[in-house]
Amino acid sequence: MISMKKASLILIAICATFVTAQAQDDFSYSGADVQYWEAEGDSDGRLLNKATFGDNWFLGFQAGTFYNWGSNQKHSSFWKHFRPSAAISLGKWFYPTVGLRLQGVWGNNRGITNLGNKFHWQTGAAYLDALFNLTNLICGYEESRPFNLVGFFGFGGEQTFGFSDRDWNANDCQFSTDKCTLLNMRVGLMALIRMSEKWDFSIEVSNNWLDDSYDGVITSNRWDGHVNTYLGFVRRLGNHDGTHQFTYMTRDLSKYKSLNDELNRLNNLIQAKQAAVANGRSDILTLVSFKPNSAKIDTLQEVNVYTAAQQMKKHNNEPELFITALGDKVFSAALFDQRANNIKDVLVKQYGIPAAKIHFEKDRDRAESDKRDHVVVYINE
Repeated sequence: MISMKKASLILIAICATFVTAQAQDDFSYSGADVQYWEAEGDSDGRLLNKATFGDNWFLGFQAGTFYNWGSNQKHSSFWKHFRPSAAISLGKWFYPTVGLRLQGVWGNNRGITNLGNKFHWQTGAAYLDALFNLTNLICGYEESRPFNLVGFFGFGGEQTFGFSDRDWNANDCQFSTDKCTLLNMRVGLMALIRMSEKWDFSIEVSNNWLDDSYDGVITSNRWDGHVNTYLGFVRRLGNHDGTHQFTYMTRDLSKYKSLNDELNRLNNLIQAKQAAVANGRSDILTLVSFKPNSAKIDTLQEVNVYTAAQQMKKHNNEPELFITALGDKVFSAALFDQRANNIKDVLVKQYGIPAAKIHFEKDRDRAESDKRDHVVVYINE
């Protein structure tokens, strides 16, 4: 018989295979009229936002019934087979179609001896289930879909205990009240009805197979078992980005608008500078970009300082050199001054530009509107 450890490893391997098959690495976007980022070459390739290991976990709380279909059930009416049960679950969706769940279950059972005597016993169980969202597999993932059908299969262990303490007829010697630990395998379906961003209402049915000794009555049957039926709630836990589920990557159109406005402004500025050059003025623009919260000139940016110095030397250091901000305003005056001083030090000490020709100007418009021939060095914020 397969051990619980081997069964768990099989489930994890299957899920890992599905996750790998679903992964996508290369992507691009397909135009300004599309709301989602899309996978390259995929007609239905909306990309999901990146998820961490701590994302897409859920808790389940359920109550319902066990329906025991073990030995000698023909001696009892159909409705008397149902007994109370409850379950609690912890799980994670690795992808909208594939997940794992650990479920703990308590159940009360009703059995019948070979001579028709009725008895009860308790069951404690733990299952590891592989979850497959059939709706998402067939129809594709939608963030706010009101209904999802999930199939699952799993393995687990069940502990039987608390058999009825009665003085059975001696002829019922095949009935055993001993505790027993058994391997369980099961398959089932779960319907998830969306209530809100955080909550689903769940309806779950599964069939469970166990060894013939499960109900304490040994017969010629190979299997005993029970059908679990539950109603309950599923709570989607919070993700690192504040969501409670997988979300698609959308494009921030407002960001593109602001970038487009800045591009238009720079184009207009270039045209103005070109006109100034045609009228005899020498206007040179360059950008020295710094890493966030750093005043150190990066090696890759040294060429931009060199460009400014060469333009000054080309005109015999006659133009004025302004160091100003790239943005509309300076957010940190102290950081701006540190960066500007570092640029000035390089210009003076390494390239011999006169310090009197170098000016710090936090107001970008004022630096750009200077009427003299000038070189402008921008600093990013």
